[in-house]
Amino acid sequence: MKVYACNATEKKPGVLYVETASRVTALAAGISSLAVGQENGAVLFRSFKSGAENAVAAGKSAVQALACSPDGRQLLAGLADGGIVLVETAGGKLRRIAAGVGGGIRCVGWGKDFSFAVACEDGSLRFYDGKSGECQREIAAHALPAASLWVSGDGTKIVTGSADRLVRVWDWMTGRCLQTLEGHEDAITSVLLLEDGQTVVAGFADDIIKLWNWQTGKCTHILDARGDGVCSLAPGPKPHTFLSGCQDGAIVLWTIIYYLEFDDGLPSALRGY
Repeated sequence: MKVYACNATEKKPGVLYVETASRVTALAAGISSLAVGQENGAVLFRSFKSGAENAVAAGKSAVQALACSPDGRQLLAGLADGGIVLVETAGGKLRRIAAGVGGGIRCVGWGKDFSFAVACEDGSLRFYDGKSGECQREIAAHALPAASLWVSGDGTKIVTGSADRLVRVWDWMTGRCLQTLEGHEDAITSVLLLEDGQTVVAGFADDIIKLWNWQTGKCTHILDARGDGVCSLAPGPKPHTFLSGCQDGAIVLWTIIYYLEFDDGLPSALRGY
């Protein structure tokens, strides 16, 4: 499998960044290197500066999820056999947190103070202390396997999407479900919470993207993703933008235009008429 690096601003063609012998199952960009998950349980680190590569054996099953810690010193790896491993990005030292619990790990995400959360194939959502490795809480979050997980920038909320066609917003500290967003007609593939703290973006296998205000529970926009099914979502270069990756290889940059309310209640879009 080949991974290409592109410069979208200068519109330069992609150049080969790393090539692996097997399918890439997960990616995570750290401060100094790119981590590439493999089907054989290995994690390949590629230095941004020197291009040097270093492979670390995280387990014996596929690496299905990767996430770098906020300081870039540790990499969290979730495996298909339910194993959770912490890898020191500098020396490659491993620390196994859990093995074979809750089915395969589908998604991982870091919170505050090096706590982290994982979403599993059995639909559970688990919260861990990253320093001790202790599981602090386990929640039956969904009836079907988790598809995606996103942690808010301040680490206080977590959004999950599942094959049960539900998107849920959770309070990190208490584990309480704050909102359930439903009414989806196809499988959810990816979720994202924008920096405004209220807009949840959900991507679907039927090539639809929905935007929700999770606080009100209302769907604000339904978009045509223009790419034969959405497979991933990511923040854009600005707080009001996001990216969608599609099954046909397209990457689309979206911009959200907000309507501002003033004291007289007149929307900014109508002001001046």
